[in-house]
Amino acid sequence: MPLNKLINSTHFRFAVALTTVFAAIYLVAGWIAFREVDAELQERISLGDVVAASGYAEIYHASGRTGLINAVRASTRPGGPDDEVVWLGTLSGEHLAGQDLLTPLALRSGDVNGAELTNDLDERYHIQVVDFDDVRLITGVSYEESDEILALVAQAFGGAALLTLLFAGLAGLFLARRGQSRIDAASVILDQAASGELTHRLPVSNAADDIDQVSIRINSALDQLQATMEGLRQVSADIAHDLRTPINRLSIHIEHLSEGVDPDSSFGQTLDLALAEVRQIAATFDALLRIAQIEAGAGKQRFQPIRLADAVQGLFEIYAAVAEENGQTLQLSLTGDIAAEFRGDRDLVVQLTANLVENAIRHSGADAVIDMETFSELDAVGLRVRDNGPGIPADEHARVLKRFHRLDKSRHTPGSGLGLALVSAVAELHGATLTLSDAQPGLTVEIRFPRLRQ
Repeated sequence: MPLNKLINSTHFRFAVALTTVFAAIYLVAGWIAFREVDAELQERISLGDVVAASGYAEIYHASGRTGLINAVRASTRPGGPDDEVVWLGTLSGEHLAGQDLLTPLALRSGDVNGAELTNDLDERYHIQVVDFDDVRLITGVSYEESDEILALVAQAFGGAALLTLLFAGLAGLFLARRGQSRIDAASVILDQAASGELTHRLPVSNAADDIDQVSIRINSALDQLQATMEGLRQVSADIAHDLRTPINRLSIHIEHLSEGVDPDSSFGQTLDLALAEVRQIAATFDALLRIAQIEAGAGKQRFQPIRLADAVQGLFEIYAAVAEENGQTLQLSLTGDIAAEFRGDRDLVVQLTANLVENAIRHSGADAVIDMETFSELDAVGLRVRDNGPGIPADEHARVLKRFHRLDKSRHTPGSGLGLALVSAVAELHGATLTLSDAQPGLTVEIRFPRLRQ
């Protein structure tokens, strides 16, 4: 499945939205948990410092100044401040025991940076300042251990969040692809139905979800549509059987009647006109029936690989003589890969080409040059019919593809206005693109059939 199609799908956007909401909730919950752990660790640090200071106070009250000095000296670690700090001195600043501090008399109980105690810039401490008569005791506990615990908590939470979001994203992507594949399958079935293939149905799983419910309803609609189309085909067949025969009989009767009449008489001329009108009615009826059958998808069962160059060459040999009789020139160019193929109904493609050439011969006028050209591209096999006649105004290009639409200047010429309508129906049946453009002068009709991959 193309990435851009997946990104634009509703399932993918829903998965992204759900993952984003989940991530936001996860981050808020993590931030709250982090703050709670941080507060708990700080409280434990400060409480531990208070307990240490209280222990020294008990020693002072029990053993006096000398006992306190000995206790501080015994607890002091060599090498300067580390996890714990103890300083004992007089209120005048004389150092009696413990570590050396930069400004002991300026310190107050609470949190301080290591730079305020010594030159240790990376540490934070909680200190407790207690005065005993003429001496001052400063105790401190480092936040290093609590900071390490917080860092581990943050790393663990971050790793868990990334893994959770990764798995949530992958699960969302999987569900999005699965849902989009079901929608794509439905789109294929609907496209086939639009092109006349009404026998296919959407798959229905055992999940009984909303897509299954929609699939069931679409299948029901396709069942009804198939029944309706089959009824229309039956009606068309009945009309063909009931009307074509009397029309042909009428034509035969007129022909027999005209055999015993002077063709130069007014009655003979009237019979000739009547015969021409009956034949035109029969031709129009056949064309309408043919277009209806094509639009209903008839002919797809006869699809096979076709070489456009082969189909066009036979028609060129037939219509070159017709064009010459009209004082026109018909030319054929086989360009590109003449072995390129597409899937289609050969008879319908021949009919399409014949209609285009006949329209060009009929409407381009005397001395016109009509070019037939086949070409091939990476993904298309094309036919181009160009003439240098009066052409068709640009605002009429879409209208001339409709049934019975004829330009004012063409109404005096024979025809029913169904030639290009049939061309349009055949092109749509084959999934081809039909384009009309100004040849300056004249008209260019171009049809591109989907090319078969070799």
